[in-house]
Amino acid sequence: MSELASVRVFIDFDGTIAKNDVSDEFFIAHNAFEPARTELAEGSISVAEYYRRACAALPAELTDADVAAFALTQEVDTGFASLVAWCDAHTIPISVVSDGFLNYILPSLKQAGVRDIPVFANVLDAQTLYPSYPNASESCTCFCASCKRNVVITNSAPDDILVYIGDGFSDTCAASHCDIVFAKTELAAFCTAERIPHHPWSRLSDVQRILEQYHRTGRFRARRQAVLARKRAIEAE
Repeated sequence: MSELASVRVFIDFDGTIAKNDVSDEFFIAHNAFEPARTELAEGSISVAEYYRRACAALPAELTDADVAAFALTQEVDTGFASLVAWCDAHTIPISVVSDGFLNYILPSLKQAGVRDIPVFANVLDAQTLYPSYPNASESCTCFCASCKRNVVITNSAPDDILVYIGDGFSDTCAASHCDIVFAKTELAAFCTAERIPHHPWSRLSDVQRILEQYHRTGRFRARRQAVLARKRAIEAE
């Protein structure tokens, strides 16, 4: 690793930090999940359009405070705060990258005892609960409304060693551009199919344990395919 390079960790929220997909659970709880979710699964609408339709189907009386309150009912991996503390102790920046919404992520992180780390996600208007996508990208064809790939690339230097932790299909594009990948469920299946080296995990304590081994042994290394993929993405912007 170059003397100027640093290790940076990017971690998904829904299904990774949170045990469930909180946006799905929220829409299900308020009868706004279908039919838009089926249309998304069939490929007839985008994620951005799915969110617009689901939000439009929410009860008119719901508020941003209701979203935050719902977030506090959702379980967060108990190893997350420890992972953040370990990263802080070793001066390793860690950021949350999500195709969900800041409105429920921030209360969840606060309840988990984690504050003041960067969070990149979609946003629900506090008054109307209408969605906006500040991290959208026209140059990327990924599944997300919030382009995780662009967040990863624009928040790192060319020589940095990038670690990605995720679980789902929305993580596939970002993971393809990272050097060290921790994957489960859909992301793990994708990595296996695409021959992307990855560490399986079930709890974030597993991730921390492996990162500790990397740190002790100085094994943080760039993955050539990821470096080339980042270069191509930067050239496409």
